Formats: sequence, structure tokens, C-alpha cells
Amino acid sequence: MSFSAHLQKNILAGLVVLTPILVTWLVFEFILNRLIGFGKPWLPTLYRIVQPFSPELVKWLLNPWVESTLTTFLTLLIL
Repeated sequence: MSFSAHLQKNILAGLVVLTPILVTWLVFEFILNRLIGFGKPWLPTLYRIVQPFSPELVKWLLNPWVESTLTTFLTLLIL
């Protein structure tokens, strides 16, 4: 087997492996963005409930990664 044929075989094998991974990532990202979008309107209500008890917690909850995680969990809880 020549070097060119060996290289083509390895590139094809790599594409066969990476394609399902890429598709899975795109589907996961789409679903996660939908969950985050659905849960975002609920956050201001949650902040108003938590604010009197712990203003520091509300500041922490305003971090973007915490908001995304929280909205995802809220949406899944509601579903």
C-alpha cells in the first residue's frame, strides 16, 4: 500500500469518526440553547424572590454561566 493510499484511508477514517461527533455536538447545542431561551424569562422572578434574603447570592446568580445553567435546570424542572 502506497503512502498516498494509506493517507487517504486514514483521512477517511478520521472523517467517519468526527462526523457523528460533530452532529451530536450541533444537536446538543441546539437543544441546550432552546432550553436556555425558554428558562430566561423566569430568572427575574427568581431574583426578586432571592434578593431580600441574600443580595450576594443574586450577584453570583447574575454570572452568565450560572444563568445558563440555572435556566436549563429550571426549564427541565418545569417540563
